[in-house]
Amino acid sequence: MYPGYCEEVMQHEPYSWDKSPRLLDLMDSAVFDFLIQNGDRHHYNVIAGKPESAIILLDNGKSRKRLSSSFGDAEVDHLDILAPVLQCCRIRQTTYERLLLLSGGGLSLAMQELLNLDPLAPVLTRAHLLALDRRVFHVLAALSACRERRGSWHHILF
Repeated sequence: MYPGYCEEVMQHEPYSWDKSPRLLDLMDSAVFDFLIQNGDRHHYNVIAGKPESAIILLDNGKSRKRLSSSFGDAEVDHLDILAPVLQCCRIRQTTYERLLLLSGGGLSLAMQELLNLDPLAPVLTRAHLLALDRRVFHVLAALSACRERRGSWHHILF
């Protein structure tokens, strides 16, 4: 991990804080990818002709494994997917607040209720739902480590 990477990147368009929320979009996508264990996101898109648009996350979904494996091995959390969050130590305050709201079992409960409505139910196994809760805890722990390094939430939450 290169600790000065984010500061270096933020000096260039479209990542500078005063010009675009792009880097915060990327932090949100890193959290999302960690929750679903998508460690192979190679790029993101923006709306053609609108470079300041929000990023669009596309995934071809070509998993070589069973459907529930799209959320990775329920027993394994690839923490390296969180590297962007740990390198930049910046995230939207609203994202952080949602993670807090969904911690302690809230995410698996919400997902279970939503997925029960799907005609293909069950979409995720109980183990995968519990893995989501564990992964929310890991994200919050990473952000707490950032707070320890930076000294306050003021330097992390935007």
